[in-house]
Amino acid sequence: SFDGKMKIYEPIEFTLDVLKENLDFTQMDEPITIHTTCSSRKMGLHEKFIELAKMCSTNVIVPENVKCCGFAGDRGFNFPELNQSALRFLKDDVKEAKYAFSTSKTCEIGLSETSGLDYNSIFYLIDKCTISKNK
Repeated sequence: SFDGKMKIYEPIEFTLDVLKENLDFTQMDEPITIHTTCSSRKMGLHEKFIELAKMCSTNVIVPENVKCCGFAGDRGFNFPELNQSALRFLKDDVKEAKYAFSTSKTCEIGLSETSGLDYNSIFYLIDKCTISKNK
C-alpha cells in the first residue's frame, strides 16, 4: 500500500528540484515553444515551466492564445474537433519556433498535428542542453 512517504514529481518540478543541482545547463539560440498542460497549470507550474525553458533556450515562445490543448486525456483520439477548436490559433502563435516541448504525450500528439511542429517531452530538451556536473 502507498503510505504517502514517497514524493511523486511532475517533470517540471522534478527537473527544477532534483536534476538542476546535478546538471549544468547551456542555453541554445534556437527558438523553442512550450505548452503547459492543464494539470501543470492547476499545480501552479506554468511560470516554473517558462523558467525551465529559459534555462535551455535564449528564445522561448509561449503561445498567448493557447491555454489548453483540448485533448482532454484521450478524448482527442475520438473527437479531434476538440483539438482543432482549442488549438485554432496555435500555428500562428508558434510559426517562429524551431522546436516544441510539453510534458504530456497526448497533448504533444494534438499539438504536433495542429502546429506542424514535432512536440516532444521537455526531457529531450533538457538532455540536449545539459551535461552532468559529476563528470
